[in-house]
Amino acid sequence: MSLSNEEFCLNQLGLKPPSNSSLRLFPSSSQNRFFESFSDVIRENSNISTSNAYYDLESLNNSRIPSTSLGVLHLNIASLPNHINDLKLFLSMSNNKFHVICITETRLQKELDPSVNINIPGYTIEHTPTEAKAGGALIYISNDIDYKTRNDLNVYQSRELESIFVELLLKKKENIVIGCIYKHR
Repeated sequence: MSLSNEEFCLNQLGLKPPSNSSLRLFPSSSQNRFFESFSDVIRENSNISTSNAYYDLESLNNSRIPSTSLGVLHLNIASLPNHINDLKLFLSMSNNKFHVICITETRLQKELDPSVNINIPGYTIEHTPTEAKAGGALIYISNDIDYKTRNDLNVYQSRELESIFVELLLKKKENIVIGCIYKHR
C-alpha cells in the first residue's frame, strides 16, 4: 500500500504543532498517531527502519543513531531567529549526527531577511517562509547528502499552511522524500 501525494498531505494536515513556544522534543497526540501509522506503512512496504521516539537531550544521547541510518530531527522552534543559538547548542551537545533537520514555525517572514544568521555550518537550507506572525517550514540538509528540492510536492496556503519537500539522492539506496509541513491553528 502506498500513499498518493494528496493522501500524504491530507494526513499531514491533521497534525497539531506543539502548544507552547519552548524548544521541545515531545509530540502532540495527533503527531504520535500519525507517526505510528506512517511507521507501520513504511515497515510493511520497504526495508526502511523508523524510530518515532521523542527524547530529551540526555535520553537522546543515550540512544545512538546507527552510523548506517539516516538521522532526521524535527523541532517546532517557535521562531528560528530567536532560538538559532539554542538549536546550535543542542546540536553541539548531541552525540548523534542528524543528516536532516526539519524546523516548523520558523517565523521567517516572506520578503524579509532574517534578523540573525540562521545558517548552521555543514548544512544547506531549503525553506518556505510565512505571511503570518507564526508559521514557516524549513529543512537543513547535511552537505554530505545530495538532494533536489521537490517543488511539485509543496503545498502553500497563505496564513494556513507552509511546506517544503526535498528528495535525498542516496548512493546505492533508494531516494527518500522528506517533507516539513506547518499547519496554522
